[in-house]
Amino acid sequence: MNQKRERWSGRVLNSEPRGVAQFHREIRTLPEGILRLAQAEYEYQYGTSQDYERMQERGGLSVDEVIGLLADYVERLGGTPTSPREKST
Repeated sequence: MNQKRERWSGRVLNSEPRGVAQFHREIRTLPEGILRLAQAEYEYQYGTSQDYERMQERGGLSVDEVIGLLADYVERLGGTPTSPREKST
């Protein structure tokens, strides 16, 4: 089975299947696993009035929303921002 692979954010991710995300009013696709994680955090924060499939039918989340939701998810799991690195001389 020949699967497409794509470089994204420094990681190689399986690009099948994909879902819809909005990027500056253009429709782009992102790996479904990433979008489902963002959707799970959306449901955690706002309730389950829209499931993943309905959200996809309505055009998906924006890329900014996906990034924000995933950042919230990581923070909720105990992740913290990194400190600026000290410059070596």
